[in-house]
Amino acid sequence: MSSLDMNLDLLDNIILFGGIQAFSLCVYLTFRKSYNKQAKWFFILFLLCLSIYNLGYAAIFMDIQIGTLPSGAQPVPYKYLIAPTFFGYVSYSIQPLNSTSRRIIWFLLLPALFYGLVRMFWVYLILSGENKSIIREVYDTGFFTINELVYLFFNLILGLVLLKKTRDHLSQTGTSFGTGKNWSWLKTLLIVFIGLTSVHLLLVLASLHTLGLHDRIFYYPTLIINSLFVYWIGFIGYSKPNLLFFKPLLKSKPSQPENGQLHDALKKAMEEDKLFKNPKLTSQQLASTLDFPIHEVTRYLNDQLGLNFSQYLNKYRTEEAIKLISTELSDKYKLEALAKDAGFNSKSSFYKIFREQTGKTPSTFVKTMK
Repeated sequence: MSSLDMNLDLLDNIILFGGIQAFSLCVYLTFRKSYNKQAKWFFILFLLCLSIYNLGYAAIFMDIQIGTLPSGAQPVPYKYLIAPTFFGYVSYSIQPLNSTSRRIIWFLLLPALFYGLVRMFWVYLILSGENKSIIREVYDTGFFTINELVYLFFNLILGLVLLKKTRDHLSQTGTSFGTGKNWSWLKTLLIVFIGLTSVHLLLVLASLHTLGLHDRIFYYPTLIINSLFVYWIGFIGYSKPNLLFFKPLLKSKPSQPENGQLHDALKKAMEEDKLFKNPKLTSQQLASTLDFPIHEVTRYLNDQLGLNFSQYLNKYRTEEAIKLISTELSDKYKLEALAKDAGFNSKSSFYKIFREQTGKTPSTFVKTMK
């Protein structure tokens, strides 16, 4: 065996184990509890796409046949699923999504659906015996090279949009106590994703300029970089899983609300009168105090803030609890007493909601403040 063959075997194994690690992390995160389930499942799907990406090319390079289909003939459109799943993960990490944002995610999935149907047709031709060499014929036309450019531009544009969206959102709202590291992780992940996509794109263009198509030799750098990306995510996922999924407690500053009078009345009721401190406050009582119909109040909370009534109150109660904990009061009084003062009606609900909102237990949060 020549030194070149040995080096290629080593690279193949790095690529293979990158795919295996990504898949094992998917399994690990599936069974790990998370307080932001939507972000968690989108992240797992994103990782799964990266895993299939590496495993698929490792099978091609190592000439491993999966089932009766030749290498590279699997119908999963994983490349076109990378960006939409990543978009879902970042979007749900920033804030709860409204119906418009959800429709955007479905729209982003359309290229994957279309390409999946095309690949299923190729599988049909192979299995039926009508054209067993369809993959080779399509490759010779240069289709896969064009396809590579399209999905990479798709990923790059979406990554840049997400980075701007995240920065704009943070500049308008600000982070809560204790979530700075989570936001740093999210911004770093976005920058790395954009950087890797850009490098991949440059490699494809270099291959086109040199050979006229995207050849296997240019795939190795891409897949090695992708493997290093996966290993890095794996290190974070196994060592600091709390960084991955959190519900950011953001201090919303909605501009130009649809109902300015209701907006002002709610702001006064919560920030000046602190009605949230009443543990028995109901949506009907709040609406009566504001002198607005209850359906108007709930619709405003849902459409403008993306929150239901309980989430809205718990946001203010958690913010109040953080303010109390951040003062010297936490040394003089038990956490349960501070929680009661913030409007929580029980110790269990306080601990549950506080951890959902901040990603930390109250006692852990107290330690980080000292």
